[in-house]
Amino acid sequence: MKVVILFLLATTIIGAAAFFGARVAVIVALGILVLALLFGLYLLLALWVRRRRAAELRGEIARTAANRGITDAAARGRLEDLRRNFAKGIEKFEAAGFTTCPGT
Repeated sequence: MKVVILFLLATTIIGAAAFFGARVAVIVALGILVLALLFGLYLLLALWVRRRRAAELRGEIARTAANRGITDAAARGRLEDLRRNFAKGIEKFEAAGFTTCPGT
């Protein structure tokens, strides 16, 4: 897919050079470069926002821990195991490229 996109960009620039001249081809190439940079910045910003929201959610889960009323050590251990398993699941979910829950 990347090769096809690069090929199309190259043919666009070559076509602009052949039809309009080298000066216009340079302008077209610079325009494409600027658009690519803006798109890259957008993707970075979106990634940063998603990671920040995920960190907020993790902090909220940690702050509102469900074990406040549990005094039994075994029950606390089981709850901590569940919490660790949940965190592992979230990490696997994010490692697979998903950053939001389906349907949200």
